[in-house]
Amino acid sequence: MDKDKLVLNVIKYCAERGEPPTKVCDAAGVGKNFLGHLQRGSIPSVEKVMDLAAYLGVTTSDLVGDTKKEPADKNVDELERSFEFLIKSLGPEERKKLAQAMIDKLNQ
Repeated sequence: MDKDKLVLNVIKYCAERGEPPTKVCDAAGVGKNFLGHLQRGSIPSVEKVMDLAAYLGVTTSDLVGDTKKEPADKNVDELERSFEFLIKSLGPEERKKLAQAMIDKLNQ
């Protein structure tokens, strides 16, 4: 993951909302110093990136600047957002259970 791209994209999406990044990051639950930590070399958890993307109403791919996979149509993008919102609404234990179920399915 390109952390510089992530920082720039967070700033861009915050500007589109007309809100300062520190306020958005705090409201998303990732901490108001999230961008500062990234700029100093911290590697964010997938969960934090997902929470921030969900709060901003974008996909994690949009947020991290992943250009490798472009959605063929808007429905795929909307489905990703719905999935991210659903994941975010789960508690920590439910997220662990879902992750384990997905790993088990992949290992079959």
